[in-house]
Amino acid sequence: MRFGFPPTARQQFELTGSLEQRAQVISATFADMGWPHHSTSTTSYKANTPFSIVSYGESVVVDFADDSWATITSSCSVPIQMMDWGKNDQNIRKFMHALNSAQTRLPTQPVIGVADALAEMAHLRTEGLLTEEEFNAQKAKILRGGGA
Repeated sequence: MRFGFPPTARQQFELTGSLEQRAQVISATFADMGWPHHSTSTTSYKANTPFSIVSYGESVVVDFADDSWATITSSCSVPIQMMDWGKNDQNIRKFMHALNSAQTRLPTQPVIGVADALAEMAHLRTEGLLTEEEFNAQKAKILRGGGA
């Protein structure tokens, strides 16, 4: 049980991968939980838990600016609420459980940017491993968003 104005719980956890991968897994975790969420910056997501008979709702923020660590913070939405009856700690436990499920479900391959993919295709063409026609077909596919 947490006390404060508003009561808040915080936990740091390891979260590896590219910035895009970390954002994807956090967004997927919030979506799996049914918590409405949005990105507040390139390295932060915020969700709101639903109002219920036992809670006025909480604000849950995940910051992942560090290369391998993230911080989740759960705070009561009502600023004059003094006690959370364990709800913030429960939100963090639920998020961590859902995060583990999302991480096993989402692909772990590195996300390659368009410029990197085009450079790789150009290198393969220069090495003679791709014909000009194959290169142009792959280039068009990458530029359409279809990947390499």
